[in-house]
This record gives sequence, C-alpha cells and structure tokens, in this order.
Amino acid sequence: MRNLAKAGPLEAAARDEKLSLVVRELDVTRQDSIDRTVAATVEHEGPIDVLVNNAGIGGATPLELTPEDEHRAMFEANYWGPIRMIRAVLPSMRERKLHRQRDLDRGPRGHPEPDRVLRLEARAGRGQ
Repeated sequence: MRNLAKAGPLEAAARDEKLSLVVRELDVTRQDSIDRTVAATVEHEGPIDVLVNNAGIGGATPLELTPEDEHRAMFEANYWGPIRMIRAVLPSMRERKLHRQRDLDRGPRGHPEPDRVLRLEARAGRGQ
C-alpha cells in the first residue's frame, strides 16, 4: 500500500473476518520500494506464490485537459508498475514452477490474455 495511513479500513475488515493480514508500504513507481517490500515479504512470510497487480491511478478530467505530467504518472503506475512487480517476483515463481500469472487486464473481446505483454490503455471515456 503506497500510503500506510490509509490501511485502517482494510485492517479493520480483516480483523472483522478473522483473516490474517500484513500491510506493507509499496510504491510500484519506485524500484527501491518494490525491492524492499518483496524482500521483507519473502523474509517474513516465505516465497511469494501469487501476484495480483491491482495498483493504479486514474484521472477524472477529459484527456485534453489533463496535464502531461499526470499522464506520465498514470503510465508509471498503471503500465510500468505491474511490469516492475512481475520482474521482481516471476523469476522465483518460475524456479518453483508457479509461473502462472494473472493480471487484472482483459483482451479486446473482454477475455483474459495472461501470456502477452501488458496492454496499455487510456481509460478516458470508459466510465471509470
């Protein structure tokens, strides 16, 4: 989680459901954050078996009104973030023959296409 100050509701929900939960700081736009978080997770929890790429940011302004730096921040989080995370955990998963990867991404017909390079899509005008 990029901002640990926002972890309270998630931690409360886990407690209510009697689920074990560890929340660690992670900013997918920074390789040092990824390296530190993956290392801490492996050290304290053991090897990572599942990666769910769910981090992302979006914009609420029309495309033509959104400053370029905001577009670049979206690319860093929404495109490069998952690639960085996959690169950080996939080698270990492959070594253990757990290399099935699933990203929260859909192909052109709405079906998952997990074994391709992540597709970058502008989310403007998609009702999000």
